[in-house]
Formats: sequence, structure tokens, C-alpha cells
Amino acid sequence: MVHPHRFRSRRPVACPAQNTLLSDASISASDLKMCGATGKWVYYNAVNLLNDASLYATYSGDTGTTTSKNMAAVPFLDGRSGFQSGDRMDDARAVMLHSGDAASSAVLLTSGTFTPKVDFTGEVAGTWRSYGVVFYCDDYARTDLTQCAEANRKMLYVADPNPEEQFGTSSSLSGSGTAGDGTTSGGLRALASLASFAWSFLCFGLLSS
Repeated sequence: MVHPHRFRSRRPVACPAQNTLLSDASISASDLKMCGATGKWVYYNAVNLLNDASLYATYSGDTGTTTSKNMAAVPFLDGRSGFQSGDRMDDARAVMLHSGDAASSAVLLTSGTFTPKVDFTGEVAGTWRSYGVVFYCDDYARTDLTQCAEANRKMLYVADPNPEEQFGTSSSLSGSGTAGDGTTSGGLRALASLASFAWSFLCFGLLSS
């Protein structure tokens, strides 16, 4: 059966109706990976795999401003998102994770800058895209999950299929779809799989936005 995206996924192709057999759906396999509601938005996401604490996430404001936009406090093993529409979709933005559960707390990590590109002819750059940062700790032997030494704080970048999965250690994955940014580390690919799992839960509304 085809299970439609039923959340905040904004994609160029509408999903088949609920309970439609795949054999009856007039949609290609590639489009099925990219389907959703067709409203035009761009999303920025933060996933907290860093500390067992609720850490606030923000993202860069509109071009020409210095005030960040709020997402929300992100519990451990959870994610939150923010979105923009219209001519604000093509603004370059970074995602920030803070040290506490309020936007006023100090910034702990700042991602690289996502610079949306025109992925769909005739549309504003960023239309129907969703970019995310997974904040994690690479000290896999730690026994206190509420703490991560500065040297062990890392970021992994992920994006919605376009049409292939996108992930890597650089925010430059913002362009048209590739399977990654050339990173082949087995450990990082395993982390990407975990991030994809968390991403799926965030996208399907099982994690809060």
C-alpha cells in the first residue's frame, strides 16, 4: 500500500490517496520518494543527539537582519523545525543549537550555512526543500549523556530526497540531489542511517515540530 506523507512535507508532486495500491498509483518511484503536500515552503530542522537535555534551536533570520528565528527547545533524541515561504525561501541560513532550553541561552554549536539553489525550474530557490542538522557527540564511550566535551561535539547535515538521499559533513549538500558529499566513513554512514530514522520520525509528525 502507498502511505501518504501526512505532515509538513512540502514537495512538487502530490502523494497518492490513502490506501491506494502502488499498482494503481500513477506515480513514478522517483516521484513517490519526493511526494507530499504541494504548498511552497522551505524547512530548517535541528535534531538533538548531542546531550540528554532539552536544548533550544534557532536559525538565521532573513537576509539583511541580525535577529535569529526561533524553532523550539529540542529534547534529546528528538527534533524541531522552522519554515519560510515566498521570497524568504532563498535566504542563506545556518542552524544554531543553544546550551539551554531557552533562546536566550548561549549558542553551543552553529552549523555551516545552507544556501538554497533553484532545484525546480521557475521556482524560488529553496522551494519544496527541507534541510537539517543533526547535532551529536562522537564520544561513544561516555557514561554521562548529559555532557559532551567540546572536542566531541559534531554536526551531520541531511536533506530530503531530491530525488536521492542527501547527507554529509558539509552544508554544501544544499544543491540538487546526490547520495552524499563524498563521505564514505562507515561510522558516519551508520550515524546517517540513525539520523535518517530520526528525520523520518520528525517528518511524519511522530516527533514534534
